[in-house]
Amino acid sequence: MHISRIELENIKSHESAIFEFSRGTTAITGENGAGKTTIIEAIAWVLFDLLDYKKEDFVRRGAKKGFARITFESGLDEREYVVFRDTAAGYNVTDPRLDTRIADKKEEVNANADSKAEGSDVPLPVKKGGLILMLYNHSLSLALILLFAISFVGHAVCGAKAHNEEALEHGRNAISVWQYLFTSQFWFESFQNWQSEFLAIFVIVVLSIWLREKGFPESKPVAAAHWETGG
Repeated sequence: MHISRIELENIKSHESAIFEFSRGTTAITGENGAGKTTIIEAIAWVLFDLLDYKKEDFVRRGAKKGFARITFESGLDEREYVVFRDTAAGYNVTDPRLDTRIADKKEEVNANADSKAEGSDVPLPVKKGGLILMLYNHSLSLALILLFAISFVGHAVCGAKAHNEEALEHGRNAISVWQYLFTSQFWFESFQNWQSEFLAIFVIVVLSIWLREKGFPESKPVAAAHWETGG
């Protein structure tokens, strides 16, 4: 493999830099802190996804994101390829001869959203980070638990009221909501409600458009845009 060109933007000490390499042995020289090691790190990051520290520390100070683009000739088919990797969006591989993108993938860190990220399509909680992001990572489960709690309590209160109205009509004593929770009627009605599969599926489908559950295969990646349909 022969690397012929490296482009860096907002990567460590390089605000905007282009390096071109001829075949043969190449020596990289410069003063301390000039960014010599960064060139090697960029190659490892772009081509092999290897980085010894967080991507946020790889970005130039003051910049929100950075990218690197490497052009190389493959030793397998002697064709030229261009690999682009962005600290915020992900990476892609292009075949210049065919003018075709042959690989495209989002960064896993952004998908998992362990830390805040930037981007016009990134959900607001991911941009904010902190406690908001931590809650958003499990917002789908929290919303479903809240809906379950509301329906459970609502059913208990309304069911107890209906039970007491019927009991008074037949001369029986009224009972409290707590007592109603231990009646067979309450649990029979509850299991009937929980068997409403279509309602449950509808709720999950609708909520999963805007909410996320980190690590759940049926949820979008936490940092995915709301309009995206892929998981």
